[in-house]
Amino acid sequence: MIRIGLQIAHLLNDLKGRIAVAIAFQNMMLILTTFIMVLIIHLLTNHSINELFLGAAPGGMSQIVLVAIAIGADVAMISSYYIFRIFFILFIIAPLISYFLKFKVK
Repeated sequence: MIRIGLQIAHLLNDLKGRIAVAIAFQNMMLILTTFIMVLIIHLLTNHSINELFLGAAPGGMSQIVLVAIAIGADVAMISSYYIFRIFFILFIIAPLISYFLKFKVK
């Protein structure tokens, strides 16, 4: 049984107007910054914008790969970009944030 739509409908009823607008704005900004990043990388490489966007887009890897298969994109390249992004966040960004927070407390 698919219940995602029902869960979202109940969630939207519980949200206040300002929070719903803030969530929508945050999602639009996330997609816009992803697209800007993709355009910059597209200028430096010869990959298509669709493939780069799928590699950089937020979301689960299984969904990204399914979309890549559906549009006939290079699944290996998209998966590589996606995994590199995850490792970059885990091994570079997370320690930097931890260091910054420890430094800020002192």
